[in-house]
Amino acid sequence: MYAGWYNVSIDNEFVQIIVSYSSSKWKISGNWLNILKSNIYSFSNREDMIRSFEALVESAQKTSEYKLLSSEKSHEEVMKYRANFVESMEELINEIDQINNSHIINSDVDKTMLSEIAKVASNDFIADKTKFPINMFSAIKKDGVGLIINNQVSVRDFEKSYIMSDDRPSIHNLVEGCGEGMANDLKSVILKEIVTNKPTSYESFDSLEDMLFFILNEIKTPDAVLLCHQSISNLIFDLLSEDEQKLERLKIIKKYSEEYFCKIGSCKVYNNSFNIENSCILTTKDRFKDLIIQDFEDGNIVNIVFNENEQDKTKGDLSFDYKLDIETDKTIPFIKLSLVPENIESDKEAVEEHIDDVIQEELHENKVPSKLNRFLKLLSTYRR
Repeated sequence: MYAGWYNVSIDNEFVQIIVSYSSSKWKISGNWLNILKSNIYSFSNREDMIRSFEALVESAQKTSEYKLLSSEKSHEEVMKYRANFVESMEELINEIDQINNSHIINSDVDKTMLSEIAKVASNDFIADKTKFPINMFSAIKKDGVGLIINNQVSVRDFEKSYIMSDDRPSIHNLVEGCGEGMANDLKSVILKEIVTNKPTSYESFDSLEDMLFFILNEIKTPDAVLLCHQSISNLIFDLLSEDEQKLERLKIIKKYSEEYFCKIGSCKVYNNSFNIENSCILTTKDRFKDLIIQDFEDGNIVNIVFNENEQDKTKGDLSFDYKLDIETDKTIPFIKLSLVPENIESDKEAVEEHIDDVIQEELHENKVPSKLNRFLKLLSTYRR
């Protein structure tokens, strides 16, 4: 049936055989189930087996003609054979799934792995103090306990199988991926703390050029920074590619680096998507004094805890706890600039309303870290 010189799907050939024997529903024997439950097969072996069986079911459902069934059988009879096969396979898959679920429930959580993830996240977070937004601060301190805010983000319905200590499947880059994702989230939290400081003043402009001239003329101190919403960044990117004379007049210097993408005079321009559209923040690094961090007992910035779900013990909440805050000099200007020809008072009201929303919805709620969540979604391919 299978020959190397034919373009043949081996799954389809298996399906042809098994469907032809499925005149009624069938089950594997109790002895075979006991073998599947034994140490002969690992957790990963059974996961692979489930994926293979699901592929057979999918192949059967795509096929309407079975060459090993008698041509005298009616279409309804052929479909009944297929239905018997599909239902039997789905029941077998469910049996194997239950075996693996029991294995997950009875396994302990690998606390060493959680500690390794926390260590990677902690080290990545402060590894390069030249990168934004860490480079905004004059110092990183591990004191100032009075300023510390307890923070927590939780990943809901996290698969316990990824972190179980007994017969865990080998998942490439799990520790590094989770650690890097959490480190990136910590940086996002710092950025949100920075951009949701209440502005000291507000300015509105009819054009990007008017705004850029204001920035150029307003710069009085070293280490000036402009924090842009994506909409403003896109306009500046367009300007960088279209008009050399205007760049020279505005004293804009292209500087594509990991930190910032251009300078307006001596002001560094950072591309960051905070949520005030068509807006940006003009300030200086002098405003941001200290990044304050409190370590946990193991010396990590992050502490990770897994809390099992009472309804489905194969899953749980993976919580990332950390304690940090920023100390700012609120006497230094923190100017909110907008590309809207509205009066400044209505602009001010909109900004204050937005900041209240961010503080309520983003800084103090338990939300899944976006980059970490994207990484964890990739792990779902290991189960199904």
